[in-house]
Amino acid sequence: MNAAIALAVAFFSLLVPACFIPCDSNSDCNRGEACNVGTGKCEIQTDAGNPMAAYTGATPVVTFTMPLDGTVGVPPQSTLSIVFSTPMNALSLTSQTFVVVAPDGGAMEGTRVADPVLPIWTFTPVFSYANQQPTTVTITTGATSLVGTALATPYTFTFVSVTQ
Repeated sequence: MNAAIALAVAFFSLLVPACFIPCDSNSDCNRGEACNVGTGKCEIQTDAGNPMAAYTGATPVVTFTMPLDGTVGVPPQSTLSIVFSTPMNALSLTSQTFVVVAPDGGAMEGTRVADPVLPIWTFTPVFSYANQQPTTVTITTGATSLVGTALATPYTFTFVSVTQ
């Protein structure tokens, strides 16, 4: 397992306990979670109270990225990681659904991989990210869950690479 995937897995494992943090309102919870006022705990949002909805049609959302949005100082050959709220369809992972755009507006070449077990997609660039220039990443609504449910809206984040 490469270091970027190991890091994403470590962060993902940190997100799971966050589903059980105390709450009084939805503003106490993480993105993709809702406050269950009956239990006073944040829980992953599901459709119609069905705890299996995340696997049967709930709209997937991006819950974590590595690097984080707005990060400055990303090493120039870093693997990007995207964590989703639900298992994703690996066949929907393409250069049109996981778009990495260089500062000049051109699409970056790289290898896109869907983790076979965890809801994580990664991108490893063929060439280094531009030094001290923003790189923009977008996951489009063409990305779908295992049961074919698409992201409701595109998810975009930006980071800046800095040569060490």
